[in-house]
Amino acid sequence: MIEESMDIRKSNDSAHEHYDGQHRFEHWCRDNQVYFITARCRGHFAAFDSEDAKQIFWMQFEKYTNQFSFTPWVTSLLKNHYHTLGY
Repeated sequence: MIEESMDIRKSNDSAHEHYDGQHRFEHWCRDNQVYFITARCRGHFAAFDSEDAKQIFWMQFEKYTNQFSFTPWVTSLLKNHYHTLGY
């Protein structure tokens, strides 16, 4: 059963669908939910190809997951993108 009083927010309150000629992708957020997050480097650039780049990613990933109380369950890092599933 879905509660009607659930707090659902979007990342940007702008009513404008486009910015600087580009479509704005809104992100909808809701507390206490499981999230699947994925991101890809622009132009498929292989930003995570080196071991040093992977180390930086993992250090920053840990920093921000701790800062925002996100508990990753499964995370995969490829040479130009990542996926994570968590709470």
